[in-house]
Amino acid sequence: MDKKSIDISDGLLEAEILAERINVLSDDLRQEYFDKREMKDVNKAWKIMDEYYRTARIKIEMISGMAWNLEKQLETLQDLVQDYHRGNSAPTPESGGRLSIG
Repeated sequence: MDKKSIDISDGLLEAEILAERINVLSDDLRQEYFDKREMKDVNKAWKIMDEYYRTARIKIEMISGMAWNLEKQLETLQDLVQDYHRGNSAPTPESGGRLSIG
């Protein structure tokens, strides 16, 4: 396997891992924060609200960071694909301006 193929494979693997982490964090957020049952004693709800909001904020920031990293990784992969096609054959444009690998 040539270096470009290895770079593409590594990049795809990294993108898949980031996507899985995004899914896990989103599920954690849903289960741990949004699926919590309402407190029976509304007067005591304020005691836990701050902790839930802080936890949700941290997880949302992590999700946003991973989504940004995923976007950048996919852009890098697209550049590698375009470079590969320039060196091996004419690129095949798809709808939206993206190039096909195959």
